[in-house]
Amino acid sequence: MGTLKEQIRESYFNPVLQMLPALTFIVANYVWGLEAGWWCSVGITLALTLYVHKAYRGLFGWFMLHMLLLLVMVSLMCVTAYVLRGTVVARVADKVVFLLSLILLSLCQKPLVRVADRLVSPLIPMSNNILEFYNIVHIFIVLASLYVAAYLLFLWAGRGRVSADFEVVNIASVGFILLLIAFYVVKITFVRRQLATERWLPILNRNGKIIGAIQRISSLTDRRRFTHPVVRGFLVKDGRLLLQKPVDNPDLFYAPCWDCLVDSHVCINEKPDDCLKKALAERFAIEPSKSLYLTKYIEDTPCEHQYVLVYVISHYSGDLTPNPRLVEQMKWWTQPQIEANLNSGIFNSKFIKEYSLLKRSGLLDAEETHG
Repeated sequence: MGTLKEQIRESYFNPVLQMLPALTFIVANYVWGLEAGWWCSVGITLALTLYVHKAYRGLFGWFMLHMLLLLVMVSLMCVTAYVLRGTVVARVADKVVFLLSLILLSLCQKPLVRVADRLVSPLIPMSNNILEFYNIVHIFIVLASLYVAAYLLFLWAGRGRVSADFEVVNIASVGFILLLIAFYVVKITFVRRQLATERWLPILNRNGKIIGAIQRISSLTDRRRFTHPVVRGFLVKDGRLLLQKPVDNPDLFYAPCWDCLVDSHVCINEKPDDCLKKALAERFAIEPSKSLYLTKYIEDTPCEHQYVLVYVISHYSGDLTPNPRLVEQMKWWTQPQIEANLNSGIFNSKFIKEYSLLKRSGLLDAEETHG
């Protein structure tokens, strides 16, 4: 597992780097000519390959897939411009190839994403990378379309000839490309800093070992389902369970039901005990002074696999005041009350599994525990 900084960088790759060979060809071809454009593009491709191999090793296969496709596009642009040199369409030929290639790339997004999945480690979240890459593809589809339309308009207005005024369009296009590159450099830097302040979850293997990390929002939207640690805490007193019903929340995978006091994801670099304390303080303004680790199991949800760690709290300090933003109701339940309603649908499915474990542990048979 790499550092969180490395994982943030790999989870938010700069899409301009993948487009740079094609953009270099367009700019260099305009400034220095066709041959210079080709050699500049090849040089940039080699330099980027070495850079990504060293700095983004986990993304190298995915990067090279797009790099090879875009290098084929540059070659077609170069050949087309060479074959049509001296004709009235020579100045726009490479842009037409650029436009058609990007449209084809956009149409092939789904199969390319499936291929990319095989080239990238399943521990690297790719949602942001794929989104940003195809965003920039769509931006350049629009830009190339406007350029070709402007050329055809000037050609029609000049009755088969393009006036010198079209040079303004060329300069504007090059300027926009340079501004867009600068914008993405600033944007990627800002977003990575923002990601460092957001909630990141450890990725576990089936044995509970940390093998990676992912931003919480990315985990929810990623096509793959990761395994994350989750702490669940029960408060037991005099053989009774204090259960709570959470406020209805669109982020929940299920309708609000009666459940244990806390059900919280453990963040990266956070201990399960600390997560339990933080969740109890946030929801009920209490601090556990005595808690017992009971068991662990894996629960599948629509978005993830949960590596559930179950704790039982028997002593606490504080006033046990529910947070109205998070908790709708709380109630002490006896064993007969729970068992009379166990199959009625009012309890969380994880609670139903855990209740039998609590009974077998003997914790519900204790004569007296103190709050």
